[in-house]
Amino acid sequence: MTDPAPPGPVVDWTAEGSAFLVQLANPPANQLGRSLLDGLTAAVDTFEASAARTLIVHSQLDGFFAAGADIKFMAGADRSAFEAYGAELRAVLDRIAGLDRPFGAMSRPALSAVLRCVDDAAERPLAEGMAREAARVTDLFDSPDGREGLAAFIAKRPASFA
Repeated sequence: MTDPAPPGPVVDWTAEGSAFLVQLANPPANQLGRSLLDGLTAAVDTFEASAARTLIVHSQLDGFFAAGADIKFMAGADRSAFEAYGAELRAVLDRIAGLDRPFGAMSRPALSAVLRCVDDAAERPLAEGMAREAARVTDLFDSPDGREGLAAFIAKRPASFA
């Protein structure tokens, strides 16, 4: 989104028997930028058309599964661009979550983080909970504290919240 594309594919995949292996390689930390989202979408397209029975996603980078959202992009985005980015990100993850075949990711901390994010939705229909979470995240992003947090992160300095 803001960084130049790395040399080579940021998402690569191969079928090995009944497993379909997807490898993430978007240095420095597998941030979920446009190239990774596009690659993951293409990998899921290929998986769905294949005879493979299980989707496994893993990282080529030592110490990282996926860092999360593309903070540099978010810091320069307006509300509309942020909403579109969030929708694109959720669309890919929703596709994976909705697969009719097993899915595995190689990072337990990543799974734990996702589960914590959806705790609020436990008492609601999933679509309502996800919509509520997306609206809350967008409101936080658009707040002065949200902007200050992103600016501080990129500048590698402590945040100064209101």
